[in-house]
Amino acid sequence: MAFLTAGAGAPDYAPCQYGASKLVFRGPPCDLTGRYVAVIGGTETFGKYVTAPYPDHLAASLGMPVVNLGVANAGPELLATEAEVMRIAAAAQAVVVQVVGAHNQSNPFYTVHPRRNDRLLGVTPAMRGLYPDVDFTAFHFTRHLLQTLHGVSQGRFAAIVAALQACWVERMTAFLAALGPRTVLLWTGTQAPLDDATEQIGPRYPAFVDKAMMRKVTGLVARHLELSLPMERPAPDDVMQNLAVEAGMPGLRAHRTIADRLLPLLREIGR
Repeated sequence: MAFLTAGAGAPDYAPCQYGASKLVFRGPPCDLTGRYVAVIGGTETFGKYVTAPYPDHLAASLGMPVVNLGVANAGPELLATEAEVMRIAAAAQAVVVQVVGAHNQSNPFYTVHPRRNDRLLGVTPAMRGLYPDVDFTAFHFTRHLLQTLHGVSQGRFAAIVAALQACWVERMTAFLAALGPRTVLLWTGTQAPLDDATEQIGPRYPAFVDKAMMRKVTGLVARHLELSLPMERPAPDDVMQNLAVEAGMPGLRAHRTIADRLLPLLREIGR
């Protein structure tokens, strides 16, 4: 996968797998025979372009393994249906779940790859009926598709967002309920959840996830943390920091901040 081979100067992601899962996680693999914390999420949790993502900082502070179950471009469908992730989380001392966007999931209008959720597999008759003026053969990724459809018609686009949001709430509700009360729900982006997230398509916040959606799921977890982290500035002597900034990904400073804010919540749950 491309995100595992970012080129010269890239961190060693030490890709690994657990059990029978076909998903590729960031390594090195954790020892899961004793006490540990599980962190589940998307690209930010995986830690694209950073040498030490926030699960690594948590492990150093907690003095126990923290298994990084972040998957690049993961959507709620992948998190809610992956049996190995659920098995690992069920035995964890505590679990962190990063809020992922609503765009990378199959829904009434389009389907995505079951493991690479940003990959578009196809559109449904409902989508073709809603946008008969669009040639869908040109689209291979969900974000490109959605940005184009938004530009064609904001009015029609609202129906797609409503379907994505309904699917997100349903899947995240089932997922968090299955994890139980030892969970911290983590929102991270350049801004807090909005009242209306219909046009939130950018890379630095969970796409289309609004305040009302968050209220529906926060009651299922022990704690929830909303972090608004500003975009970090490029560093002339740090290739990876520049790549992170260009891609809209959190840099090292943001990952340290996330870990620092999560730490007291995890210690409370682990008492």
